[in-house]
Amino acid sequence: MKYFKTFLKVLIFSLFVIIIANPGAYNITVEESKNGIDIALVLDISKSMLAEDVKPNRIEAAKKVIVNFIQKIDSDRLSMVIFAGKPFVSVPLTFDYNTLVQFIENIDTDSINQNIPGLSGTAI
Repeated sequence: MKYFKTFLKVLIFSLFVIIIANPGAYNITVEESKNGIDIALVLDISKSMLAEDVKPNRIEAAKKVIVNFIQKIDSDRLSMVIFAGKPFVSVPLTFDYNTLVQFIENIDTDSINQNIPGLSGTAI
């Protein structure tokens, strides 16, 4: 019985020390750094991209190539620039590849108002 009381006192003291230490109260933030590069993806969305010399048309073929490229990278920041004469940064630099892919899938030749002078769809 003597050892039991000593054991119980040591156990209670140990639990008390653990409770005071509050081991679950600390949040440690670890900042992950990515060693990638910044890449601007540029897509011509002029009416000439509706040509069907590539199936189904140039713009859809280009979008497919861009999406395939995005799926192969993991540590680079990407931005999206669309143009039909004048460039427009439509997506600033981001690591959010899923949102970028969704944006690209919705791009068409009407994404920029091409009736404005200077946006006639001429090549660079």
